[in-house]
Amino acid sequence: MVDTTEERQLREQQLESWGRLLAGLSHDLKNHLGIIRESGGLISDMVEIHGKTLDPSLADRLLKAAATIEKRVAIAADLLHHLSSFAHRADSPESSVLLGDILREEAAFLQRFARMKQVELQIEAEEDVVLITSPTLLHHLIYRLFLFALEQLPVGKTLTIAVRKGESGGKICFYAGESALDRELPIIEYSNTLQAIAGAVSMQDGQIILEFC
Repeated sequence: MVDTTEERQLREQQLESWGRLLAGLSHDLKNHLGIIRESGGLISDMVEIHGKTLDPSLADRLLKAAATIEKRVAIAADLLHHLSSFAHRADSPESSVLLGDILREEAAFLQRFARMKQVELQIEAEEDVVLITSPTLLHHLIYRLFLFALEQLPVGKTLTIAVRKGESGGKICFYAGESALDRELPIIEYSNTLQAIAGAVSMQDGQIILEFC
C-alpha cells in the first residue's frame, strides 16, 4: 500500500509535532541536569572544606557519590545532545545530511537494546556520504533494520553497522562477522519508507544492505 500525498503530509506534520515536543523536553531535562551537577559539585566542595571534621569513611563515601553523580550526568547530557539533534531534524521533512552523523546519533539509543540482548554494537562511519532525504524516516528505517538484525543474533555476538560509499550514492551495511544474517527480509513492511527516502534494501552475502540513489 503506497501513501497518498495527503497521508504523507499528515505523517510529516505528526513527526514535526513530536520533534518539537522532544526538543522542549530535552531542553527542560538539560536544566535539571545542570542543577544535579551543581549539587554534586557542592558535595565535593563541602568535603574539601570540612573534610578534617568528617569521619574519613564518610568523607570517602561522599566523594565517591559526587564522582558517580558527575559521571552519570555526563552520560545523560550526551544522550540529551543526541535526542535534541534527533528532535530538531524532524523540523525539516527533507534536508542534506551526513549518513555518518545520522548513524552515530542513532547509535547512542540503539546501544541500550544491544546491551539487553548481550550483543556488542559497533559503528563504522568514517566515510562522509552526503544524502538529501528525510532524516526522521531514515532514523526510523535504521531502527527497524537494526531490530531485524538483532533478533537473529545469539548472546555474545557483535553487530556492526557501517556507512559505505556506493556506486550511485551511499549505503548502510548491517553485518555480524561469521554469524550470517539470512532471515528473509519483510520488504513489504519497509516499502512506504523506502519509497519516501528513495532507498532500497536487500540481503547480500549474509549482510543487510540499505542503499540510496
